[in-house]
Amino acid sequence: MWSRDLDHVGGKSARPTWSRDLDHAGVKPSRAMWSRGLHHVGVKPSRPMWSRDLDHSGINSARPMWSRDPDHVGNVGVQLSRSTWSRDLYHFGVKFARPTWSRDLDHVDVKSSRLMWSRDLDHCGINSARPMWLRDLDYGGVKFDRPRCRDGARIFG
Repeated sequence: MWSRDLDHVGGKSARPTWSRDLDHAGVKPSRAMWSRGLHHVGVKPSRPMWSRDLDHSGINSARPMWSRDPDHVGNVGVQLSRSTWSRDLYHFGVKFARPTWSRDLDHVDVKSSRLMWSRDLDHCGINSARPMWLRDLDYGGVKFDRPRCRDGARIFG
């Protein structure tokens, strides 16, 4: 491990970190991690992360994640099965800046089987800036089984 500052509030590494168990913040990576700021209020990596169990904030990822800011005020109940590009993944909803492939995105009871492009997916509903293919979107009893392609459409809330 090459680190300038790995302290009790988390890990702040200036160089790559290979760790089997980095779990003060609930992070358990199985492969290399490049991170500028990894701390107890969440995980803020600036480069790709390969992790089998990133679950302090409820993220269980089986494949690489490129994320700028998933933090402790969110990611409860978010389970990603494929690559995720996200600027902001948090508890009051999911705000994606790029495509997301997810089998189970269920903090807000959103279950998607196909691509989702969304700028604002929040706890009181879904605001999509791009097309969404949803098989089961049942937060608040709302269920969609066909694409919703209207820019800025508020699906629920």
